[in-house]
Amino acid sequence: MLLTAIVDGVNGEFAGAVVRALGSRHLPICVWMRDTDVDELTHVAPDEAAGRAGYVRAAAASFLAWREGQLAGLRKRGALVVDADPQGVTPALLHRYLEVKARRLL
Repeated sequence: MLLTAIVDGVNGEFAGAVVRALGSRHLPICVWMRDTDVDELTHVAPDEAAGRAGYVRAAAASFLAWREGQLAGLRKRGALVVDADPQGVTPALLHRYLEVKARRLL
């Protein structure tokens, strides 16, 4: 199991390499912690005084798109992915564990 909150391409590639290495003999599960602050930035209301809200929203959306691409890459490499915020990680992990057992993946 890989528990991470990667925010850049270098470490994203490292996570992919770890999953690839584990995949030959193990069932890799990648738990990627969602940053709720970044999620909220995609909903920032325009601030006419500062004029930066559009840029902030665009940067947050760009990061989230990159993140989704990284998660898709991990899935393609055979990892089971748990994408959850810190408060929801425990139920998400339990759900994934029950899925693994039900599908008899181990």
